[in-house]
Formats: sequence, C-alpha cells, structure tokens
Amino acid sequence: MKTMEHIDVLNLVNAELYRAKSTVSFQIKKMQRLLEYLPDKSSYIKDCLLKIDYEKSAFGHYYINCNYDIGETRIDIRERMARYYENNLIFVRMDYEEKNVNIKTDSYIFFVEFELEQELKKQLEIICDDAVQPHTIPTENAPEPQRWENLLPDGLRTDEAVSAFNKAIEADLIEICGDRLKWKKSKALLAYFLGNFLKQDGTFPDKHYCLMFGESRLGKALSQLADNKNGNGKPRGYEEIDNLLASNS
Repeated sequence: MKTMEHIDVLNLVNAELYRAKSTVSFQIKKMQRLLEYLPDKSSYIKDCLLKIDYEKSAFGHYYINCNYDIGETRIDIRERMARYYENNLIFVRMDYEEKNVNIKTDSYIFFVEFELEQELKKQLEIICDDAVQPHTIPTENAPEPQRWENLLPDGLRTDEAVSAFNKAIEADLIEICGDRLKWKKSKALLAYFLGNFLKQDGTFPDKHYCLMFGESRLGKALSQLADNKNGNGKPRGYEEIDNLLASNS
C-alpha cells in the first residue's frame, strides 16, 4: 500500500483551491447579473452568506471547531488542511487512489464555500458603500436614522437589546459602519457581550452575529470562555461589559 507524503496532500489541496476559484468566479458572474434586477441587493447577499456552511466538509468541521487562531490566509489554511488529512487519513486502510479522491472531494467542497464567502463579502462592501452615500445632508433637526437596529436577528430586536447596543455605541465599544457594526475590543469581549442576547430557545445566533460584526466563529469564542475555569468563564476586561449591562437594567 502506498503512503502519501505531506507534499502529496498539499498538491491535491492546492489543485482543488484553484478549481474552486474557477467555480466561484462563474457563480459570482451569474449572481452579478441577477443583482442588476434586485431592488434590495444587500439583503440578498446577506441571505447567501448566512446559508454558507463549512461543516459540509470534514475539514470544514475541523476548521469551525478548532481554536479560532487557525489563521485566515489561504497559505495558513492550505498548510493546516494538508497536515489535517496527512494525520487523519494516513492510518486509514484504503488504497492510494481512494484516499486521493476523498481528499480532493472534501477540499473542493470546503474551498468553494470559503471562496464564495470571501467574494460575497467583497460584493456586500461595494453595495453597502454605495447604499450609505447620503443624497442629502442631514440637518440638526433631522438626525440620521440608526439603521443598525435592523441588523439584529429576528426575535432579538428587543428594547433591552437595542438599549444595550446603544450604550455600547456611546461607550465607544461599537462603531456603526453603514450596514455593519465594528467592535473595538477583543473578540472574547464581543462574544461575552453578545452572549447576553440569545434566541428564545437559548441558542446563540452565531452566523448572524458574525455577519453583523464581520467576525468569524464567535460562538466558538463564547464556548471557549465557558470552558475557561481560571477566568471563571469571563474574559479579560469583562468588568466594562458588566458595568454597561448593569446600567442597562
């Protein structure tokens, strides 16, 4: 039985990355033609982003559930992916060709989702930048509406949540950037803050919050806080968040 070296796996992964890029390029061109006829382009792209699911692939499951410091560059991801398959498939009793097919199929699925997410974010930034250009200069008597409230997930747009977010904005923890919010502290503190606003069934709307703040794996960051016994489940600097939420009650 042949064995696969790291460079063999990396070559397979690289090949599937470039194949996925071609697929995504074609999908984006079709989407751009569709967007020409849609009145609300940003909502359509946001819906597409929310449907992306890395866990369709084995590596995607690993990527989501490993420590979120895995890195975001394609070089980081390709290298990690090659090592992942090298370590996890080397002892599987299957011939070389079958192993080859499994790695190629799974890498392709992951990279299609990953590349599509990157391209959709670029499209969303372009559309949102256009959308927030003021057609008139607001006067002192007509303040600009806080459109960010519409970004809150359905069922979480409560007076309590809106008030807490407003206080975080006033405290310069959150900055409104058009149709997106920017958190100015650590990801752990953001996860801790958002952990106070769950769905009615107690679940954390991870994808929606990640899209709101342009972050990734906030749910994983929150679960890691819960597992942190030394910090009593709280991140460094949590006092600022506790004080803000206390003033909101």
